[in-house]
Amino acid sequence: MENFIKGTFKKNIFSSNDGFTVGLIKIKETDSDDLYDYIGKQFTFTGLFHELNIDEDYILYGEIVDNIKYGFQFKVNRYEKIMPEDKDGLIVFLSSDIFPGVGEKSAKQIVDILGEKCLEMISDDYSCLLLVPKISEKKAIDIRNKLLKYNESYDIVIYLTNLGFSMKDSLKIYNHYLEDSIRVIENNPYELIDTIDGINFNKIESIRIKINIDKNDERRILALLIHVFKEVCFLTGDTYLESNTIKNAIKMLEDEDIEEKKLNYYLMELNSLGKIIIEDDKYMLRAYYDEEKYISDSVYFLANKEDTNMQNKLAKGPLLDEQGNLVEAGYSFSLDREYDRKAIKGLKW
Repeated sequence: MENFIKGTFKKNIFSSNDGFTVGLIKIKETDSDDLYDYIGKQFTFTGLFHELNIDEDYILYGEIVDNIKYGFQFKVNRYEKIMPEDKDGLIVFLSSDIFPGVGEKSAKQIVDILGEKCLEMISDDYSCLLLVPKISEKKAIDIRNKLLKYNESYDIVIYLTNLGFSMKDSLKIYNHYLEDSIRVIENNPYELIDTIDGINFNKIESIRIKINIDKNDERRILALLIHVFKEVCFLTGDTYLESNTIKNAIKMLEDEDIEEKKLNYYLMELNSLGKIIIEDDKYMLRAYYDEEKYISDSVYFLANKEDTNMQNKLAKGPLLDEQGNLVEAGYSFSLDREYDRKAIKGLKW
């Protein structure tokens, strides 16, 4: 059962680069009977977060877990930021690290002059800050931009989680695209498959209805074909497919049928986008083609390298003798060293 904690973030115990955080929250309110006695006290929580600021209020949703090593903790599945509404909270917020150059004195003046709706007023029009002594137009613009940026990043992460992405994936998406995250999702969410580690075709399928992408949308079909390529190659060990194999695999794996004319069009489109290579009736993912070409080029280079004296090293040097001794000792028989050397000399490198 999911419970909630409403409180003030007091201490960051640990944070990783991917947003995983262990911290302390001073509980103001909760619906958990087990946490009722902790109201007014600090409690340990863990979870993935885009950003947490000391002395700001949050609502954490999750459940209590008993960690073998660290004891009882609140494991957070999702969270909400609570913007300050009372005078003291607004002063703390405006004088925080979010707004460099705004000290407690300036923050108090802003709240005294503009009132408890000051954040809404600043978001709407920076010029209201010009009523505050010693705040220049440049500084007023900077404060408003910082406030908008702070709200934007949080709103984007929440937008992504509401679509159905996990907090972990939402943070990956935002950290990659920043303010362009929503534009990319609405333009072509299947782009994420190529750019965000851990996001695959099936994950995008689970959210496509929420962003009004039809089953026959070309963006989806192109991503579906790449997905089928990867699945079949993984299952068979092949690195290329023929058109009939692709058509049958779509039916078998996704229970969908694409007529041959349309399939050829989509395959040509993937080719023009540089995602697949077409040779005769063979279709290969560009990444697989590049990898195989790299391997074959490397083998060819090593085999034809002018300063490679592998034949002589094997035939003359101690390498053959050393390896031969190990084989003889392990399997209790003798090697014909002279025959081995002649055989090696006859190899084409």
